Amino acid sequence: MYGKDGSKFTDPREAIEYLNNAIKLKPDYASAYNARGVAYNNLSLHQRAIEDFNEAIRLQPNDTKAYFNRSYAYSKLSNYNLGCRDAQKACELGDCGLLEEAKGNGFCLFPALRSGNGVKKRIESVNILQKYFKDAINWDPIITLGGKDKTILTIESVHLTWMMVNAKFVEHDGMVQGLKNLGFKKVIFIKQQYNEKEFNGWIWDIEENTLD
Repeated sequence: MYGKDGSKFTDPREAIEYLNNAIKLKPDYASAYNARGVAYNNLSLHQRAIEDFNEAIRLQPNDTKAYFNRSYAYSKLSNYNLGCRDAQKACELGDCGLLEEAKGNGFCLFPALRSGNGVKKRIESVNILQKYFKDAINWDPIITLGGKDKTILTIESVHLTWMMVNAKFVEHDGMVQGLKNLGFKKVIFIKQQYNEKEFNGWIWDIEENTLD
């Protein structure tokens, strides 16, 4: 996951000094906190950037740019769960660019991350996954849930060679974390040939993040 925020300073350190002074003069200047956070992002000081975006959001709870920028900072720290939440919030406030970009890269496919991990949410996730495969990878697989508590995700009719080479679906931390938060235990990939199911695929243990 990554952002494409065009806010970059020619000299981030000089910008930080200027913004420090602006904040001293006006401690509730939300835009200055947001801008200083961008400067910290430019310097790869993402945790300090997040602190400034937190303050910008506290002062202006509906500041789309602050959520967008904080999402980028979280993603650079590999905190994809919180990054996706902020991308979703920015979308709710009117800017869906980062969220759509993240989905295109295999992240943020589960809005349910914000609202629990029950069986209902796992069932709802099947439609999201179907759309992801069809839109992003031009597949139209059969996706079903199994197990007494529907924690086993089975994906049939997939191109296993592509999966083995790219492993985009499961190896991105954001996807693994998303499935784990929804309560899934395993993902089973089944290759279908000659109108018969041939079990020669993967079993991915989500909790252990391992391939059986």
